[in-house]
Amino acid sequence: MKRHLGAVTFAVALAALMSVAAPPVALRVETAAIRPEGDATLMSVTVQVAPEDRSRLGRDVWVQCELLRAGQRVLRLARALDLDERGQAAFEVAWLAG
Repeated sequence: MKRHLGAVTFAVALAALMSVAAPPVALRVETAAIRPEGDATLMSVTVQVAPEDRSRLGRDVWVQCELLRAGQRVLRLARALDLDERGQAAFEVAWLAG
């Protein structure tokens, strides 16, 4: 796993939780490498919505993310998530090396 982590700069850009016309949503996004998986690294992405925005979103949200390396898009993905009572949800994604 060290070969994956040492050479990779990782950032997540959350593109949208709701429609474009909606006001911005305050949130926190965290990522972590879980383990190597063949030629990829399995990554965990955790999203937490701020308490003041949870009632506006409800429990079911649509998240669009971009995985970036050195400012270049490596992967784009979208997920339907079910927020827990803390306004948090997590998912995993395999990110190819290179």
